[in-house]
Amino acid sequence: MLPTHLALHHINPARAAPPRMGLFDSLREAAREVTVQHILVSKQADALEIYDALLAEGATSEAVSKVASERSLCGSARKRPDAKLAQLRGKPGELRFRRGSMDPEFQRAAFEAAPGTLVAPFRSQSGWHVMLVNE
Repeated sequence: MLPTHLALHHINPARAAPPRMGLFDSLREAAREVTVQHILVSKQADALEIYDALLAEGATSEAVSKVASERSLCGSARKRPDAKLAQLRGKPGELRFRRGSMDPEFQRAAFEAAPGTLVAPFRSQSGWHVMLVNE
């Protein structure tokens, strides 16, 4: 048994309060950017078909690029690595953004998934999305 003066400093991890987010943590999180590739379609059935096909292929960035350039309704599907305009440069379907700059459902999916995750189809105001979180 611990002496009384030492027992007072013992913290049970199961009962400890979660650490508070400090000011710098809040600022870092607000400035954090995420990079995703997505495919926008108008029908849930199309999104499910694309999702299943990408899972079967291994859900790589190259596979998402191919499908985005063939089927996505979003202007980001026209991006190319060698484009002269910065807005059109990148992988097909690629977007990089911070919190507060996108549709809430789109933003939630992007920031809650770990890098490398193929996010299951979800709906936003724009339509149905399949998303690969790159970083």
